[in-house]
Amino acid sequence: MPLLENVPGRCGYPVIGETSVEFYRDPVKYVNSRNCHHTSEIFLVRFLNNPTIFISSPWLIKELLNEKFHDFGFGYKAFLQKIYGDNILFHDGAHAETLRSLFEPLFQDSTKYQQCFDSVIDPFVSSLKGRHDVPIYEEIKHMMTKLCLQLFLGLDVSTSEEVVENIQDLATKHWHGIISVPISIRVPMGGPSTFAQALQAKEKLLVAIRKVIAQSHYQSGCRNVLQSMQSIEFPDDKTAEQHLLMFVSALIPKAFASILNSFVLAMSGSKKKVWRQRAIADENFLADALLEVERLWPPFFGGRRLALKQTTVGRYKIPKDYAVVYASHVAHRDEQVFPRPDEFLPERWTTWNADHRDLVFCFGGGPRCCIGRTFIGNILRDVAARLLRTYDWEMNPTDQEINYKYLPVARPENATTVKFQSICDVH
Repeated sequence: MPLLENVPGRCGYPVIGETSVEFYRDPVKYVNSRNCHHTSEIFLVRFLNNPTIFISSPWLIKELLNEKFHDFGFGYKAFLQKIYGDNILFHDGAHAETLRSLFEPLFQDSTKYQQCFDSVIDPFVSSLKGRHDVPIYEEIKHMMTKLCLQLFLGLDVSTSEEVVENIQDLATKHWHGIISVPISIRVPMGGPSTFAQALQAKEKLLVAIRKVIAQSHYQSGCRNVLQSMQSIEFPDDKTAEQHLLMFVSALIPKAFASILNSFVLAMSGSKKKVWRQRAIADENFLADALLEVERLWPPFFGGRRLALKQTTVGRYKIPKDYAVVYASHVAHRDEQVFPRPDEFLPERWTTWNADHRDLVFCFGGGPRCCIGRTFIGNILRDVAARLLRTYDWEMNPTDQEINYKYLPVARPENATTVKFQSICDVH
């Protein structure tokens, strides 16, 4: 048995040893510089004023999320529970397994919601025809907001624009609280803090959710998740609405918009036409192109865990109560695993990296991966396939510089615009 090692680095003193500001300025530089300094893909720092171990080795992350998952809690409760309420993100052990068993069946068969998908995605795709300057991230985010409201609440978005706008506005205020300092205070001269405003938006969102559920004239005729949830016996009355709050928050539309925006940009222009045509003809290639997007530009930089007991990852000792951050973005570009790591190469998944699909952690991994992982993948392929069958596209102007920011969601720093031309018109 190999000798165990302490994780390189030091956690420093409370407050004065804090490094969070540096991370939020440039998370990629933060992780890579420390990896270089310690000649290690695992290091210890003080982050969010807690001793925190960062991991960016794909193999160590895989172990963390799979074999060692019982040794770690999710680690989001202290930061996000007030914002999102009591849901599956904040539970571990038996209660988390119970919630997974209740919600996973809702997302196993996406075909039963196809009418819902069609009613929102079709108008979106049609709306792009002939447009020369589509701000693609914002357009997809707005479309996905509508889809989430129709899918999870049964809201008829075609006849309830005012309700949609109200919920979208509240969801935006709610989202801003996630990226603010979690102090619910009122500043005498400046009004409520961003976090306090987010808590107010959360309560208003819950009221809006209850109102939509209660007033049947808002409902669409499409099969939706809310209908499926009504047959489930939840532990208490609040479980359903707390999860609906998460489902209709800005989190999901932003994640979808991040991935699909990156897909559109990566597949744009005349040089990528062969790839677009291949993706139309070969659904496996389309799936690989989307997987490559998830590798290069995962919507979230990584994830967080909390050691429930003293344990190990690889040959390293992990003390009880230490936080662990796995840096998916950096791990996905490990050149020891992914040759030419910074290049968009869908063919890697049938060649060099055919056996490494489980080293992409876009949706987490292991027994506690995202409960809607397959469901989300089906929607991504659906939207991407419709775009491919309908349009050729290119960035407009073609010389736009794309520099990504990675917090809170991966997307270009500056809005990118795309020109869509109907394939029928091209031919």
